[in-house]
Amino acid sequence: VRKGEPIRVLCATPTSRPVSMAAFLRRADSLTGRAFLRRLSAAFGWRYVAACILAYGVNQGMGEKFVFGARQYYLLDDIGMTSAEYGRVAGFSHIPWQLKSLFGLLSDTVPLGGLHRAPYMLIAGVLGLFALGMLTALPAATVSAPLAGFLLLLTNVNFAMPDVMIDATVAERAKVRPELGAALQALCWGSLGVAGVPAGVVKGYLIEWYGARLLFGLAIFAALAVMVPPLGGWLGETRRAAASRKGVRAMCGEVWSHPTKKVVAASAALVGLYSISLGVLQLTVGRSHSELVDSLTLGGNFGLTTLLYLLLRRVDDCLARAAVFTFLSGVLQPYSSVLFEWAHAPAADSADLRCRSAAACAALDAAVANGTAPPPPDGSLPCGWAAAQQLPCLSPIVYTWVGVVSSATLAGGTALYATYFQTWSYRSILATSQAALFLINLLDNVFVARLNLRRVRR
Repeated sequence: VRKGEPIRVLCATPTSRPVSMAAFLRRADSLTGRAFLRRLSAAFGWRYVAACILAYGVNQGMGEKFVFGARQYYLLDDIGMTSAEYGRVAGFSHIPWQLKSLFGLLSDTVPLGGLHRAPYMLIAGVLGLFALGMLTALPAATVSAPLAGFLLLLTNVNFAMPDVMIDATVAERAKVRPELGAALQALCWGSLGVAGVPAGVVKGYLIEWYGARLLFGLAIFAALAVMVPPLGGWLGETRRAAASRKGVRAMCGEVWSHPTKKVVAASAALVGLYSISLGVLQLTVGRSHSELVDSLTLGGNFGLTTLLYLLLRRVDDCLARAAVFTFLSGVLQPYSSVLFEWAHAPAADSADLRCRSAAACAALDAAVANGTAPPPPDGSLPCGWAAAQQLPCLSPIVYTWVGVVSSATLAGGTALYATYFQTWSYRSILATSQAALFLINLLDNVFVARLNLRRVRR
């Protein structure tokens, strides 16, 4: 591959003309239901189409909804972590997503049993089964922060590694049938959004009625689903003779001797090493030396971004700028659980009583005085404290419908891109979406300042 040739197209302005309304409707019709699936199945086989749906739709669309939804209530309410502790554990558990490039490099250079993709998907599914089984079976009182972080990390391996393997197979098929490349992407991301809708609908009700651990149990079926394609040979891989240790060393040596591949591999290794080091640092000493760890995190993030730009610009300047945009987006607008901790109401079976009504708290006080109910845990907020402060106390059911809207928007946005926005340049898409996100997120200020309540009172 010559320098810059496969990457320069990312920054190029599309040469196709704007889509007319008639063409838009024809494309939309081709992306709906059976016609869309039949077209992809005719080109790549129904087993491969099903593999994409199982990996992206069932494992990620449903499994992530269950695990990530349960994680917040499990760590904050059941285990009793603070928002800062939750952030450190969640950040550590997301390390596999920072290792995606390493997963891809590993599967490309080190085949297992003569196959490059299927064995890694199978390993990820097994790790997910183990972690989700432990999270379901272990009482929250027996789970420490490091153990919770480790088990949640394994669940993210179950999500991230199959994601990389399917992406690799999509890229391979898009080279053979470039006219169907966008349709394959629409299949994957559309499955993610569509499957996330039913999972999102039931998630909040299950948390409200049965607690967070049930969702970990349901996610076991998602981990089982991602094991079906590798076990059934649905990825369409051709088994080759198993590589010897000498052969693996030769393939690795080829990567490090090629000037372009060496830079990409070094960048992947740098991101992986930094993510693992930072995650372990935050999980082990983040609580006792929070200011130091926060300073190291901030400085390290900007330092990593600079190093990646200097490395990747040797391959392609467009790729380097894209990497800088991605990393700075995460640094300058990081995800935080603070708003969720402030706004949510714990599940009904939680020992956290801050959102109970005055009548419920009075009844609980009487039961404690009579010895028919245990006293609240030490260090917990007083019963009814959040309700008295007029905090939102949004139930899990409210949050579940927020997630449903999110999944439906993802599915709709994927369909719009596949039918219309392919004629837009990436720069225009990113600029427009970032501006829209900025304006939409300003509504958080209205929510936190409780301006909506003031308007109602008037």
